[in-house]
Amino acid sequence: DGAANLCLSVAQARMANGREAFLAALLREAPLLAERLGGRIPADWEAIAGVPYGWRAREAVPGLFRLGDQAAVIASLAGDGIAIALTSGAAAAHACLHDDDGAVAYQRAFAAQAKRPIAIAETLRHMAEAPLRRKVMLGLAGVPGLAKLAARMTRIG
Repeated sequence: DGAANLCLSVAQARMANGREAFLAALLREAPLLAERLGGRIPADWEAIAGVPYGWRAREAVPGLFRLGDQAAVIASLAGDGIAIALTSGAAAAHACLHDDDGAVAYQRAFAAQAKRPIAIAETLRHMAEAPLRRKVMLGLAGVPGLAKLAARMTRIG
């Protein structure tokens, strides 16, 4: 139907002049995106602000299984949000079926499992926010196997 899903992680400063100005700048900076959008800013787009990247549920509540982004929120650049949803769902189901502590044991184990990948993703996200560090990072992405290693290190599950 011509609809598209475009997800971005944008520094708040880029939105200082409003979302229309940001999108216009984005289309100038990304000519292939502008081409795909027919050179115009879509009228009906939505935004979500204040995504709590790096957060993970550490406290456990008996009977409450936090899944997906209620269990952990990884930086969008890591591309692991769906994997978190699937991994947390499978782990919760396993805990529900095989563990007397159920939700409490699951939550503690999942928080521990998510700690390192989220910390690495947060480091990469913060590096990507600064122009000079981003340039170095993009240069290093060309080193054979390095981008693959970074992706593997941010995976949960």
